[in-house]
Amino acid sequence: MKIGIYNIFTTFWFLIMLLCSGTLTYFSFYKNLYSGDAILIVKIVIAIISLIFICVLFYLLYKFRILIVYKNRFISIHPFILKVITIDISHTKNVKWKKFSAFKGTIYRNVELKQEKNKIDISDLEFENFENLVRNLNRNLNKDKITIEQAKSNNSMMIFNVVILSGFLVFLVVNTNWKNIHNAELIFFLTNIILLFASIKRVYNYRKVLNSSQN
Repeated sequence: MKIGIYNIFTTFWFLIMLLCSGTLTYFSFYKNLYSGDAILIVKIVIAIISLIFICVLFYLLYKFRILIVYKNRFISIHPFILKVITIDISHTKNVKWKKFSAFKGTIYRNVELKQEKNKIDISDLEFENFENLVRNLNRNLNKDKITIEQAKSNNSMMIFNVVILSGFLVFLVVNTNWKNIHNAELIFFLTNIILLFASIKRVYNYRKVLNSSQN
């Protein structure tokens, strides 16, 4: 049995968005900024940010799912909308591979499974272990055209991430008082290590794909 693990970078950016907008929303009500002496423009900006926070939160609750792959079955469980979708790939040939770009110059892979009225989409924008999840579909991803295109497109950006995150990690190590480390510093340190590990892993996988495509 395999369980979908959410993409580290996607999860990180959503958490940052929720943390920042949620904190401002909380303090805007706690400090009573809407009925206080703050100027109108500030109130409008805070209201927009609060609305973004609420929309993103409900979007995440609506989209949140637990993806399970058991033998030939793909099971998508949506707990907040009380919905379960199951597709048995041994009984369907309706499998569609495609690519999309969520950010400029960044390519992601997606596979769409259909069976009667049911449909399940799986992408590496959403799931960190995308390749492990779709392994039952009998596709050599290292030789796949979309995977090769993704490796060529995303490799340089991930190398840039490794350089920046490595520099930031050195900065944190040098400037942190390890005898009296604060919780915020520890969170920054652990987050940086996780993102750096994810970036190095992607560079390794991209290089592996590019080397495989030349053989």
